[in-house]
Amino acid sequence: MKAKLKLFAIYILRMIMNILHIFPVKKGRIIFFSFHGKQYSCSPKYISEYLSENFPGQFEIIWAFREPEKFAFLKEKGIKTVKYASFMRLYYESTAQVSINNIGSFSWIPLRKNQLHINTWHGGGCYKKTSLGESRNSDIMNKTLLMTAQETSYMISSSRFSTEYVIPNDFGYKGDVLNIGLPRNDILINGDRNSVSEKVRKHFDIPPNEDIILYAPTWRYDNAEEIVMPDIEEVKKSYEKRFGKKCVFIFRAHSWMLCKASSENFIDGSDYPDMQELLLTCDMLLSDYSSCIWDYSLTYRPCLLFTPDLDKYVEERGFDIDIMRWGFPVCRTMKELNEQICNFDMDDFRAKMKKHQEDLGNYDTGVSCEKLGKLLYDFCFDVAE
Repeated sequence: MKAKLKLFAIYILRMIMNILHIFPVKKGRIIFFSFHGKQYSCSPKYISEYLSENFPGQFEIIWAFREPEKFAFLKEKGIKTVKYASFMRLYYESTAQVSINNIGSFSWIPLRKNQLHINTWHGGGCYKKTSLGESRNSDIMNKTLLMTAQETSYMISSSRFSTEYVIPNDFGYKGDVLNIGLPRNDILINGDRNSVSEKVRKHFDIPPNEDIILYAPTWRYDNAEEIVMPDIEEVKKSYEKRFGKKCVFIFRAHSWMLCKASSENFIDGSDYPDMQELLLTCDMLLSDYSSCIWDYSLTYRPCLLFTPDLDKYVEERGFDIDIMRWGFPVCRTMKELNEQICNFDMDDFRAKMKKHQEDLGNYDTGVSCEKLGKLLYDFCFDVAE
């Protein structure tokens, strides 16, 4: 019933959007949102900031948020904010030359002539199945996903594997793909780690002489369950034994998680506004099946997978490529995790990450925002003419 109501709502919204086509498309207007209007983050944030910095005053940049009052600081950058679920949002979507988000969600927005709909998505690599690839989807849900694919002008790809397999199979998208890497990953390749680290450490009050372990698991279908946390003290001991430095532990919950970890001996980084800044700063990443491991592989710093529910996850969700072929140490138990940390071989890991990126055909080279910025400028201001 819920899926049918959602489909009905999409058809109603499409009717309203078609009526709003009486208003002309406005040159240079771009509207963004990230994670259903919850955040100012991910690739849309980095695209928005690149345009603001490199084309000052030339684009009308609008962000849609569920709670726009929390993002009033954007007005100082000349960015308009609008309520995510509002008539003005519909108006801006209808009249923007470009609409950009990281989840797709164009099913209810009919694509007009002289408009672009760009789906940056929010992950790269070859990891958990998503969208049409998920076994729990209803036929109605799959129909709405295919509607989104039909109303999309471009998808952005992190790798050849994503372009050739993930995008056509998991998203049902057969249109143009921008093989430029994820805009959010430019900072991991070109960013000033020292300045970002100073910002992160100041936020969490972490001294400069302590390393940072970041634990960032993905979400599960059953969000009622507690997240399985590793034994944090054991992890820290193993890290200090292997790398000879004191460390702190930051836990970052996925934005879709309803549950929270019960341990108290960690720093809660779930509300920190920029995941990429945490990735650029941290000295080791622990995750599981999250695509943040693709992003972090670009740094070549230690990354291990803690997967006590691997069998269940394979059965419920599945992967595009077998997890044992990704190149990251896979640890089902705390014993395995501690052993892998204590015996971590940096040279071997770097070689495996290089092979992983070569196997997938890496497109992340640190110039995604620059390439997309040029495309958007040329499109919006008719440079070809």
